[in-house]
Formats: sequence, C-alpha cells, structure tokens
Amino acid sequence: METLAIFRREDIGDDEAKSFDVRRAVRGVVLDADMNVVILFATKGMFHTLPGGAVEEGETDEKAFIRECKEEICCDVEILAPLGKTLEYRKTRGINESHGFVARVVGEKGEFIPTGDEFETGAELKWIPIHEAIELLGAFDNSIPLYAQYVMEREIVFLKKAQKVLNK
Repeated sequence: METLAIFRREDIGDDEAKSFDVRRAVRGVVLDADMNVVILFATKGMFHTLPGGAVEEGETDEKAFIRECKEEICCDVEILAPLGKTLEYRKTRGINESHGFVARVVGEKGEFIPTGDEFETGAELKWIPIHEAIELLGAFDNSIPLYAQYVMEREIVFLKKAQKVLNK
C-alpha cells in the first residue's frame, strides 16, 4: 500500500524508532447517499477524526474498517477503494500505521449511540461535504494537544486522497 505521509512531530531518531512497536489501524472516508462524509467531533478534546481504529488479531484491514464503521458511526459500509497508508511516530504509542479506505453507506444510517472512546471524548457525528471537512480539519493550530495534531494531520491526508479518487 502506498505511503501517503509520515508524521514525526516529536524528536525521534531512527535508532529510537527501530525499538517502537507498530500499531496497525484503519481509517476511512465514508460517504452517504448525498455524497457527504462523516466526521466524528470529540467535544472534550476539541478535535475531529474519521471513523476507524485498531485492527484486531486475525482481521484483515478491510474487515476491521467495516467493523469499526458499524461500531463508531452505526453504519454498514461498502469499501470503494483503498487510499494508502500513513505512519505516525509517537513517543507514547510507537508507530501508528493507518491504512485508509473510501467507502459508502449501505442502506440506512443507524442511530449514533456513542460507546467506548466515542463516549469518553463526547463524540458527535457531522455529515458534511468533503471540501468542508478538509477546511474544518485544516483549521487546527498547534495549541491543541499533540495527539490531536497527529489525528487531524492524518485525517486531512486521507480526505484529500479520497477527494482525488472520487473526482477521477
């Protein structure tokens, strides 16, 4: 899978990075019938993210993404295309390798009931046009926590790549 971006916001040398564990995750741009994309807004952290999460033991990236969408945004989805991957080098979490997808909602949108991380962060769903999502996520500044900076930068990369894929 093509590497779209590598993020190193912290001072991490190559030797130190060699000792890091790799966390495999999936993220994606999900479209509804009106061609809006879903963004989760973490009201307690004041940042936005795309649906996704960790790949579980024995899961493919595709199955993990479909599961995460069902859990996080209460929607069944069909993957349209892979987007590529990003790598985030974080002192506290090691290397976060996120594989991205673009997908569409299949059937009706479910009722959003935040659980787990979504409940803890006070997550709210927003369905907005992709260009608005790119503007919204691109408007962050470095005053937000480091974790949120990584998240927002990663999501912008996936949104921009999805925009290119969808415009072909």
